[in-house]
Amino acid sequence: MNHSLSTTKVLKNPYMQGANPCLLYITNLQGREQLKKISCKNRKEWLAERGKGIGGSDAACILGMNKYKSIMDLYLEKIGTKKPADLSTNLRVQYGNDAEEPLRALFALDFPEYEIYHAPYEILVDDEYDFLRASIDGELYEQFKISPNKILKGILEIKTAEPRNAQMWADWNGKIPDSYYCQILHYLMVTGYSFAIVSAHLIHSSYDGNLTWTEDRRYIFNRADQKIEEDIKFLRESEIKFWNENYIPRIMPKVRIVLEGA
Repeated sequence: MNHSLSTTKVLKNPYMQGANPCLLYITNLQGREQLKKISCKNRKEWLAERGKGIGGSDAACILGMNKYKSIMDLYLEKIGTKKPADLSTNLRVQYGNDAEEPLRALFALDFPEYEIYHAPYEILVDDEYDFLRASIDGELYEQFKISPNKILKGILEIKTAEPRNAQMWADWNGKIPDSYYCQILHYLMVTGYSFAIVSAHLIHSSYDGNLTWTEDRRYIFNRADQKIEEDIKFLRESEIKFWNENYIPRIMPKVRIVLEGA
């Protein structure tokens, strides 16, 4: 799977003077009742429910596109023989968690044509397979300009990143890192929504690690793109295979080893 420059585009700021920039929670949720969902009471319950299925952050592991976690690591975590890495004290993880709400508000300010719905402890569930789950940063609703009675539904995914070298910056040049692309595909698959927007808050730091400045980039993914639909289909097949052929029967996934120079 390789998402090219044509898959994404950086959004322009269409801010309209006089629009309501603070509309974070929409009042008309028509159509949401059709979504299967789990409403958790708190973060602890939410984390427990997330672990009972395949989530967006698991998608890249299953496809072998996560640089930091393999499909074997994921399998061992799912069956309970390996604990996930504890990132609760990681300063950048803490920064990302703390920044999510203000970045969601900033997105609403910059793009008032979207209405945003967010329930922090809600998990969306696939219509066909209960183990396919999604915890998203926001649901986007946009009135279809040609047919005002039609509402376009999308996903908002908020990312914070601190690229440290040229290659890491290249991952954000007209595209997003592969692991995040897999995550977006998973969310589109579970929800059936039409599009997804990644709002990325990128941190520029000096060589000594001090913050110099930040920038925000937005990338849009549309299911009208046939390549994205093909990637979603491939991901779905891979996730179902992992669950039914590895997790359920407790059979370790096959890991392909590539020797250097081979």
